[in-house]
Amino acid sequence: MALVAVGDFDVDRFESLAREHFSSLSNPADPRPRVQVPVPLDGERRISIETDPEATRTSLAIYHKQPRTADATVGSYRQGMVEILYSWIVNARLGEVAQQADPPFLGAGQGSSDFGRSIQFATSSTSVEQGGVLRGLEALLTEGQRVTRHGLTETELERAKKDLLRSFEQAAMERDKLNSRGFASEYAQHFLAGEAIPGVDFEVELARRFVPRITLQEVEAVHAEFAEGSEVILLSGPSEQIATLPSEDELLAVFAAVADKPVEPYVDHVLDQPLLAEVPTAGEVVVESTIEELELTTWTLSNGVRVMLRPTDFQNDQVMLTGYSPGGHSLVLDADYASALFATTVVGEGGLGEFDQIELGKALAGKVATVRPYIQELEEGVNGFASPKDLETLFQLLYLTFTQPRRDPSAYQSFIQRASAMIANRLANPSVVFGDRFAEVVSQGHPRRRPLSTELLAEVDLDRSFAVYRDRFADAGDFTFIIVGNLDLDTIRPLVETYLGGLPVTEREETWRDIGVEPPAEVVEFEVREGLEPKSHVSLLYTGEAEFNRLQVHALTTFARVLNNRLREVLREDLGGTYGVSVAASLSREPRERYSLSIDFGCAPEKVKMLIERVRAEIAEAREHGLDPKYLQQVEEAQVRSRETSLRQNGFWMGLLKNYDSSGFDKRLILEFQPLIDGFTDEDVQATARRYLDPERYVLGLLYPESEPGEDAER
Repeated sequence: MALVAVGDFDVDRFESLAREHFSSLSNPADPRPRVQVPVPLDGERRISIETDPEATRTSLAIYHKQPRTADATVGSYRQGMVEILYSWIVNARLGEVAQQADPPFLGAGQGSSDFGRSIQFATSSTSVEQGGVLRGLEALLTEGQRVTRHGLTETELERAKKDLLRSFEQAAMERDKLNSRGFASEYAQHFLAGEAIPGVDFEVELARRFVPRITLQEVEAVHAEFAEGSEVILLSGPSEQIATLPSEDELLAVFAAVADKPVEPYVDHVLDQPLLAEVPTAGEVVVESTIEELELTTWTLSNGVRVMLRPTDFQNDQVMLTGYSPGGHSLVLDADYASALFATTVVGEGGLGEFDQIELGKALAGKVATVRPYIQELEEGVNGFASPKDLETLFQLLYLTFTQPRRDPSAYQSFIQRASAMIANRLANPSVVFGDRFAEVVSQGHPRRRPLSTELLAEVDLDRSFAVYRDRFADAGDFTFIIVGNLDLDTIRPLVETYLGGLPVTEREETWRDIGVEPPAEVVEFEVREGLEPKSHVSLLYTGEAEFNRLQVHALTTFARVLNNRLREVLREDLGGTYGVSVAASLSREPRERYSLSIDFGCAPEKVKMLIERVRAEIAEAREHGLDPKYLQQVEEAQVRSRETSLRQNGFWMGLLKNYDSSGFDKRLILEFQPLIDGFTDEDVQATARRYLDPERYVLGLLYPESEPGEDAER
């Protein structure tokens, strides 16, 4: 046994505690030997075809079993980098195939992994639509044959090298920001499996030394090495599709056919031009304000765009960005809802500007910059991040996201086909059926709360999606952007003025629309019977009108954690009825001031009634007498610890600033967290329970297996 500890503690004190608690332990007189279970490497090809009634997709994997190689030397570390480059190049090619208008598979990938302590796998895998196993396997093997006969290209290798070196550069930049958990995990693996732990600096030094000198021939040689060893083919799919699954002979016939068919060399299409043909006409900062205690600067630009900036030193190589505007797909007609729901995905599949999605990925090789648009029900916006050295690329991507989305019918068709195939069997999962039914009950069948289905996808129209997207991002004048991270205000200002100040505005006035989703105002209880395994799930949801303010947000979320701790102790530890329970709560301001508190847990079917009764009893106790003060103390101690850690995270600050800004709260109150904790008492726990756990208004959903012997007697 080894004890690993990493963190901010007194070493002598820790060692004293370790000796106190562990020194009395002794090994057994006759310990069991540690046995290495041999895995046969006999060179035979083995095939297994399996089905399951609750499987939701069809997948095929080809494993090549090989003896596990030593990985504690500089030479093996270098070889690992060669293998990474090979896998990245091949996976990029497979990704291109998946984006074809009529893709042969939903997705495919290649990689390697350890299996136990004696062997490792080189794996090629794919998931396919119903009836598409042979076509998907042929495409997967064809890409392998393309490498076998024609090799890889220098341009592919150079891009992969850029990305790999950049990943090491990021590690070097963040060497002083590594968290304790990462160190502890590495030390544990060193003890258990003998993995080397040379440290970030040494690994970066090796990468800079070796990666530029890795040759194309070395990377191509990995292809042959990965194909060595005993081959295992695993095919699995839903039971209802058993008639469409091929036999072993049919699978083997594809291997033989691909080995004999002609295969053309890979052509690396690269668009050799800048992301932006012309730099936009810059705006300027017309109003500037600061909140010194938050180190927060706000700029209002000449086109109306508002930008909040907070420099931090939490991460050396990270800048995060979000931007948002009121409206969302609440403003579209019901007939356009499906197209609006998938608009950012459909448009994103097409790429940006002159670059399709594949060409865009190639153009960004070696850069760390990403922008993702979204259209939610009540707002539209963007999320992004970048390395400080790639900030201009981030802003260029953001500008293109607003102004030059790329319409690509082939990419649209590929997405629809892949998405339809991936969700075709989602209802084979009992949890999905239950979740769909629960959403239907809670929304009272509102058409904009329909579950994901092939029918919903069939309503998506490329032109309507594109039109909705263009409309939602046509006017940047009511957008607010928040930028947090390792940034310098003087350096970033010209980028903000050029790319955000240059965004188009139409000066329209708009906000979101209440589409009228109403939860039940009474008690609703229902059952769903799905699945063969003897397991159930319980979901209990309380909803209603509520006053939205900062104090009530804290009260409700704190109470949810208190109740969670109490129910976990009772349901799991005392009764042994569940592995875990989840209590979650939220208070929303838009479109109406409402609260939501949910209680979820899984259990054996025969324990459903008993556990529900106990939950009801605990809720009644909380309403009538409150809860033991120890639970609030536990939660508040955890809140303080979590807050200390979270305040050193860029994402946390970005989320806080957005929440306070959109909620209309004074941002200075962000620093006033301890008064919230001190002001929430044991009496408030009871008052919150009374306010939000209304015994006359809730939804209770129960999931049972399709049949369970003796279940009626139990209930």
